[in-house]
Amino acid sequence: MPFSTSPVGFANEVVAGINSIRLTLLGGSPPRFLFHYTSFAGVTGIAESRALRAFCVANQKDGSEIRYGAEIVDIELKKILREGVGATAGMILEGLSQQALSRMDRTFVACFCSSGKSLFHWQRYGEYGLRFDTNRSCEPLLRSTSMAAATGYHRVIYGRAKQKSAIRFALRGIARAVSNNTNGTPSGPWAESIVKILTRDAAELILDLLVAFKKLRYCPEREWRLTVRPKTSLASSAPEMADHNFDITVHREERNYVDLQMPGATRFFEPLLRPAVPFSAVMQNPFRPNAKERALIRDVLEQNSRGDIPVTRFPLFMSLRHGR
Repeated sequence: MPFSTSPVGFANEVVAGINSIRLTLLGGSPPRFLFHYTSFAGVTGIAESRALRAFCVANQKDGSEIRYGAEIVDIELKKILREGVGATAGMILEGLSQQALSRMDRTFVACFCSSGKSLFHWQRYGEYGLRFDTNRSCEPLLRSTSMAAATGYHRVIYGRAKQKSAIRFALRGIARAVSNNTNGTPSGPWAESIVKILTRDAAELILDLLVAFKKLRYCPEREWRLTVRPKTSLASSAPEMADHNFDITVHREERNYVDLQMPGATRFFEPLLRPAVPFSAVMQNPFRPNAKERALIRDVLEQNSRGDIPVTRFPLFMSLRHGR
């Protein structure tokens, strides 16, 4: 039988499945505020640049997390292949984990916690917690200025059992989507190119899950993430164009990063395209007070038209949450 397929139908079906899994794992909208813990230099740097950096997972220690997720994909994939799938589905599934790993250099992450008084984070990541408004929407207020970038919230999922269950459901959904949207066995250059497109699309969607996976020992972090990746057009025959447009926005240094900014000006006479200072409050570790640094931070905020942003130190008697 000649090979035929509906790439758009396949992509739509897989998108629906992944979105269903993500909604279950995300647990609804993000909290009203998310908190990013950093140093004094980090606070002033973010205020002056009016941007928060999302770092590439390929050249930092967190890159191991994507590989960890890819290992789970391989384990669950072997189980599904033993159960039996069609030839086309097998070709696509077998290439998923490697394709996802190949996207690491275009996957960027900014890390947050849902608590603004986490002693765990103050001790490990910096003396200051910055509060970022979310508007309780799945569409982030912080985003890349590039139209070629897609930004999204991910609540980190800890624990192998949940992660394996999500991947298993996703892989089976991909296999069903292949069965529903292809006929015949692929052979020849044209069919192979179609399979390559379907594999890439499936890997992009699987990556939507993998970026939220961390090992159980990191559970005290109770992390949320903003991820930034190329805004790909699923079922496109020229995905390299999306990558090229995205790559222009990447700052290439020792640790590659992209800037996340808030839209809008802070004063009516400022240029309309100038972003606002992205955070709405600064909280200092109550166990390490530094009045001089707080005063310097207020000066920097005044210079950047946001003297209204509070810079506070939590009293010692206030309840501190150990990573919650």
